[in-house]
Amino acid sequence: MRKTIKKKLMNITNSIEEANKVLTSLSNENRREEVLELLTDEQITVIQMGNTIENSDGEGTEAVRMLEGYCEAVWEISQEADVTNRSILIQNLSNYIRDFRTALDKFKETYNIVFLPYQASMWDSMESIWIAAKEEKNCNCYVIPIPYFECNADGSAGIMHYEGDRFPDYVPITHFKDYNLAEEHPEVIYIHNPYDAANKVTKIHPDFYSSKIKTYTDMLVYIPYFLTGSHMPQSHSLLPAYLHANRIILQNESMFNDIDCLISREKLVAIGSPKVDKLLKLCASSPEMPKEWRKLIFNTNGTKNKVIMYNISVTGLLNLKDRLLKKMEYVFETAKRAKGIVLLWRPHPLLEATLQSMTPELYGEYNRLKEMFIGEAIGIYDNTSNPELSVALSDAYIGEVTSSMVDMFEVTGKPIFILDGNIMGEVPDISDEEMKALSVYDIILGENVGWFVSKKYQAVCEMDLETGNVEILTRIPDTEMKEIDLYRYIQKRGNKIYLSPLRAKDMCLYNIDSKILKKIYFPDPESMNFIDLDFYENEIILKPSGHNGIARYNEQTERFNRINGFMDEYKRRCNKYSMEKPAFVGRMKRTGNIIWLPCAQSNGVIKYNLDDDSWEYFEVGSKDNTYNDIEIVEDYAWLLPYHSSKIVRWSIITNQYEEYDGYLEWVNQSGKEMLQIFGWWYRFESKLYAFPIQGECIVEIDLENATFKPFIIEVQCSIADRKFTLFRSWGNIEMVREFDDDLYVMLAYDESLLVLNKKDMSVKRKIKVRLSDKSFRKIQDEMFVPAVNNGSGSLITNENEEYRSLTYYFEYIKNLPENEAKRRPITQNESIGKRIHEYIKTQ
Repeated sequence: MRKTIKKKLMNITNSIEEANKVLTSLSNENRREEVLELLTDEQITVIQMGNTIENSDGEGTEAVRMLEGYCEAVWEISQEADVTNRSILIQNLSNYIRDFRTALDKFKETYNIVFLPYQASMWDSMESIWIAAKEEKNCNCYVIPIPYFECNADGSAGIMHYEGDRFPDYVPITHFKDYNLAEEHPEVIYIHNPYDAANKVTKIHPDFYSSKIKTYTDMLVYIPYFLTGSHMPQSHSLLPAYLHANRIILQNESMFNDIDCLISREKLVAIGSPKVDKLLKLCASSPEMPKEWRKLIFNTNGTKNKVIMYNISVTGLLNLKDRLLKKMEYVFETAKRAKGIVLLWRPHPLLEATLQSMTPELYGEYNRLKEMFIGEAIGIYDNTSNPELSVALSDAYIGEVTSSMVDMFEVTGKPIFILDGNIMGEVPDISDEEMKALSVYDIILGENVGWFVSKKYQAVCEMDLETGNVEILTRIPDTEMKEIDLYRYIQKRGNKIYLSPLRAKDMCLYNIDSKILKKIYFPDPESMNFIDLDFYENEIILKPSGHNGIARYNEQTERFNRINGFMDEYKRRCNKYSMEKPAFVGRMKRTGNIIWLPCAQSNGVIKYNLDDDSWEYFEVGSKDNTYNDIEIVEDYAWLLPYHSSKIVRWSIITNQYEEYDGYLEWVNQSGKEMLQIFGWWYRFESKLYAFPIQGECIVEIDLENATFKPFIIEVQCSIADRKFTLFRSWGNIEMVREFDDDLYVMLAYDESLLVLNKKDMSVKRKIKVRLSDKSFRKIQDEMFVPAVNNGSGSLITNENEEYRSLTYYFEYIKNLPENEAKRRPITQNESIGKRIHEYIKTQ
């Protein structure tokens, strides 16, 4: 018996029981006419129940016999005139109800389960659930591909598509016109399109909007069509299907916080993605490749070329626009020159539709590149509906980090190379100068020397300010090459250099005279701890990044004291506070006994008093603002945006504020997505300068009239450029630090330290920061090889990291022995699809 029918019958039975209570009251009051009317209604209902059972499970069932007995008892009651006897007969009806329930429970439940995919290439997000369901005798499965439309440039529906003929041969297809959802009312409906009418690229047919089909089932289940990392994309925090689905299947529990709070937490279920099932199954089975691919992958002598998938995402297209097309041509030209590899180009299935509807001015150039790739046989053009097959047959990946293909390759353990849209050139070989180049996050100056921590070698370094030559003074114990951001900013007091522990579990003190490094461990370390430090009286004050509060270290007693009352208020004011993200970023800002803490996850500013540990929390600016740095100018504070875009001028007296964003056209001329535009404030007299991280110019602010203008440093490059493709930082400027009459600015273009006259910002000199021959030889044995391994066992690397280039990566993959590149892929005892199926059946 269908679960839906059984549930409906049980609900009716409950209603009859309630009716019998009323019947008893009416009989006791001798309201005979009303008793007869209610008995007639019950009899009609019970007869309909019997017909339903016979239509579902045939005649002669025990349940129908119980209902027939009930009808006879109802007739007998209707003929009884004596009140006492009638009441006894009514009480006996409960026996028939009990026996009917028992008979109904004996029916084995069956399920009609409907799958409503729209694109065949996304069927993998449902397939393992379908496989698990169809193997059960009590489940009737229907795969019903639904039609969809490409959107015109004005957002209206364009050409209709139906992909029922593109599914694997082993999947029986039911045409959407041949199954009436309203009449059948299936127990479960699975969907993977969450948009309804909210997508600007494609729209499914309105008959299949989640708002409509939720009325056709008691269990509408949404499963994301994509695989992602530990979090859902921000654009998927609230979509129409979330409002109508009974359950939303997520990959992990950390994604719960990514879903808008409007959605009930009861809907969210963390089981995993069925896409993983399909992928692991294909990788384990050595799938057959298409014949036309085989010709390119295998040479005439039988040797095999390595296959590298190149993926282009819709997000990349919308963010980079024409830069993406230039990047495509660069990748194609590089692949043409490469030996021993085959490029398998797989654009997102919605890419062309997106071009035509949202950026039609780019479609012609895209088409030219597509024709060039296919016409010149540069590689394999993959427009198949089976991305898992492509991943299984590929040896490595290149493409954007925003693509779900990255997560698929992570599952398999195959190498991943993240491309950067800013890199268009190529340096064939890594020069000695590049190998020795070092980036500097922060520096302390002495007489003709500077000290800093190398993020590359986890070492305390000393630089000659005349030549730029760097000597490694000491490697920091218990650290490994390429651990990222262990220590960030540094300070000096007396003959000691203090290293702030961003991701390290200890604060380091380096004695310049004795050349001894001491580690001071603090309690309760987190994944992110303290970003900066400062001195106040006999204490070291540590500014938190992800740690739960300010730490105060007394050098005399050698004890830590943590102040964290303000963190509870911070978290309360923050809509989506995350322990995985920094609470505060940027340098320490202290004015006398006051520390100012601009919040990186809210629009808050915390004012902390070092003398009495009191604090105040201020909400400043728009709700979606977050802040990086703060500069106090008399009665005003200027706030730099963090993951937002508005500079804010805030009165610390009246709490009034003004917001400015008119500078965006200067700092983002390329139109690319910028996670963090600015990094530092620098003030000289009546001028305030906002130095960029990803922004493409400095912004100068006249404090007297709050006017803005772009400021260009007089160097022979744009700060957004890179001298080499092997550039080392995602930011354009890596450090700004003031000493005496000079301002030191670390330029990512060629890892050089600019010395500026802080009065007029003119360039006094440029210091190339390079490791000395002596120190370079000293650390060569410890330097990791190969370069594309990031040192942690993972084979994920970025084009914008050290020693990275597309040519180098192609060469590395070509020479890699079969299977050596693979990390251990995810293993599982039971398919995710089966777990989803079993869970949904119980709901």
